[in-house]
Amino acid sequence: MRITNRSHGHQLLQGSAAVTVAVAINGAFGFAFWWLAAWRDEPSAVGAAQELYTALTVVACLTSMGLPVAVARFSPDRSARSDAHFRDALVYTSLTSAFGAVVLAAVGAHELVAPATHTGGRAGAAVLLSFLLVGMALAVLVEVRLITMRRWGWLLTRVVLVAVARLPLLFLAQSGRWYFLVVAGLPAVSGFVGAGALLLARPRPAAALHRDERRAWFRFATINWAGLIGSQGPMFLIPLIVALSVSSADFAPFYIAWAITQMTFLLPHMIGQAYLAESSKDVEIDDRMTLWLSLGVMAAVTVLAVPASIVLEASLGPDYSSVGRLLPWLLAGCLPWAVTNSHLARARRRHEDGAVIAITGSFFVVTLGAVSLAAPSGGVVSAVEAWMLANVVVALLATRIAGTWDAARALDRLDTELDMDLDLEGVVS
Repeated sequence: MRITNRSHGHQLLQGSAAVTVAVAINGAFGFAFWWLAAWRDEPSAVGAAQELYTALTVVACLTSMGLPVAVARFSPDRSARSDAHFRDALVYTSLTSAFGAVVLAAVGAHELVAPATHTGGRAGAAVLLSFLLVGMALAVLVEVRLITMRRWGWLLTRVVLVAVARLPLLFLAQSGRWYFLVVAGLPAVSGFVGAGALLLARPRPAAALHRDERRAWFRFATINWAGLIGSQGPMFLIPLIVALSVSSADFAPFYIAWAITQMTFLLPHMIGQAYLAESSKDVEIDDRMTLWLSLGVMAAVTVLAVPASIVLEASLGPDYSSVGRLLPWLLAGCLPWAVTNSHLARARRRHEDGAVIAITGSFFVVTLGAVSLAAPSGGVVSAVEAWMLANVVVALLATRIAGTWDAARALDRLDTELDMDLDLEGVVS
């Protein structure tokens, strides 16, 4: 039985504020890290580290298997059953992440994996990348688990420690290899430490899960793995499309603006994770809260982007003057994404697998298709316009998809009520 409790709405507000601050801290210090690295070293050394780190994040997305969403849905509290699902997620993500790292080390171009092959060649790179990728995957699940446990202080502490510790270590780095180890190594270490702490801190042994429970958990994770690929894939592929369509001089300011957009894009997703965690605690939360929270945060970020763009232009120099024109429009494209993500979060809570695939598939096809058509002929400006308009189209499609599923649920409920009435009449007769 689900009950309504205003305190859970407050918890959603508190959780949304915590994840927003966490994303902001991570983004600000991440930007500062690469800024300082570019200031003190040659572009080739910094670029080598950035390329391998980007490849690692792409592999992390591909091997996530939908587990961050599954933890939010199936580990909503501190019960032994939630611990058991979390334990299974840790094991599963370790296996898939290690496999992805080995594949990356084996088939990645020599120039790409060079920062990881300083000693030990490809075999050494496989071991190093496995450690880093598994640790990073564990860190993501630990973060989601802290959200479901409402350990907001622990969540922010982990983010701050990792973000701040990178900066002094940066000045000890002597090459692109060390930049890569610092930027990827600290999150990985935090993942191993956090996972170990959560496992050891359990007040009771994890429950033994029935095979049917594991099957339901695995199915939910797999469906949402496809959903995560659909919703996050364009964030990695769009820069590649633009890079292949414009000159390096035009791409450089776009990449700066896109990196900020990519971090901002996570905010509605993280708010959706907090909503999924709270709504899984046998309470009813107004679905509109997620929408208004996401829209409010994104609107504030978009407004702040205007003065921020001026500061960026002044600090980066004339070669990056277009950042000021691109960034506000890129972030404005995230406003309709907040609408899309709110429908997606609700579909995940209701286990509406078809709606999850339809919404994320629409986002994947429409955004990539629009940018692919616009960038080659119109350059960066057309690509940004296509991104913004594509998000508006997807938000309208997501609203229509959600409405269709709501109508279907209403019809099912009506059929059930009619069947009950007929059964009752039969008994009375």
